[in-house]
Amino acid sequence: MKQTIFKSILAGLLIGIAGYSNVFCSVKGYPILGMFLFSLGLISIFILQQNLFTGKIGFAKPKWDSIVFLLVVLAFNCVGAFLVGVVARFVPELHGACKALFLSKFDKPIWLEFVNAVFCGFIIHLTVLINRKCEGKHLLPIVLCIMLFIVSGFEHCIADMFYFMAGITTESGYIWKGILYILLFIVGNSIGSILLNLIYELGIEKRKE
Repeated sequence: MKQTIFKSILAGLLIGIAGYSNVFCSVKGYPILGMFLFSLGLISIFILQQNLFTGKIGFAKPKWDSIVFLLVVLAFNCVGAFLVGVVARFVPELHGACKALFLSKFDKPIWLEFVNAVFCGFIIHLTVLINRKCEGKHLLPIVLCIMLFIVSGFEHCIADMFYFMAGITTESGYIWKGILYILLFIVGNSIGSILLNLIYELGIEKRKE
């Protein structure tokens, strides 16, 4: 359990730092570079074999041990991203940009943000499957997948935890609404990942027949 916790915190830190670099590059006028650097966070998680919720949930099994594992991973991913967000709050440019980024989510229909989270879960699990198929030897598909979900505005629950904390404000409704949206993104990411894995496994079974 201790190893699971530490590997989950590190994964959250890596995603938080990836989000930090993405926003910082966007503020400086280099959004493409920011999207590219964000992908390095996920690549690091793959190479170092850390625990990221959105990379694990697609393989979830209806067993108590699996559920507990995923809940621990999710909780400590959030801790890692939260800690980076606390640091980002003291960088005026980042705080303002993250605040604007997260507030913009409230302007979209909630159903659309849910769909964006489902699509993100789909893309992240696709990235995991590609990495496994390539045995970690080809990184370009991972970079392209990550850039795809960022440029499309899809919602990643752990990255959004960083943006939420970095941009947190006392404005009316921000905190409670933000928590609601994070929970929505968690559910959406989970559905997208599980759905893709189900389709993929059904395809494998068909080929065996």
